[in-house]
Amino acid sequence: METYKKGEGTLVRRIVFFAIAGILVWGGQGFYTWLINLDMFNGLFRKGLVGGEDGTFIPVFNQRLNLGFVLGWGFSILSIWGLWKWLNRPKVADFLIETEEELRKVSWPTWKDAWNSALIVLAFVALLTVFLWVCDVGTYNLLALALA
Repeated sequence: METYKKGEGTLVRRIVFFAIAGILVWGGQGFYTWLINLDMFNGLFRKGLVGGEDGTFIPVFNQRLNLGFVLGWGFSILSIWGLWKWLNRPKVADFLIETEEELRKVSWPTWKDAWNSALIVLAFVALLTVFLWVCDVGTYNLLALALA
């Protein structure tokens, strides 16, 4: 499998690949769970492929080898392969390469600047909370007086 423009934009390409691959594995596990809980087909997806009614126990995955497991992991593996092919398409790869180049041009704040900005935001949120609480209590008291 050949990588388009190998060595360029590797950081962003890896981050995107592993983030989406994790979501695809999570989706494959959800698909497996959905299949084994499906009441149609007389529990076909719960029946073992080898080793008895429930299937052979796989200690690494802490699951049983059954049709649902094979289909769920098959979905995950095929979708990850498709993701790899998609990320190496010229338009997508060029976009990610350009994204990494632009991110390198950004002037990131120092730790002190980031801390000062966070403190300003926290102070503003605290002041706004107090203001809204005062407005809420005042409105409640005005309505209580008006309705009494």
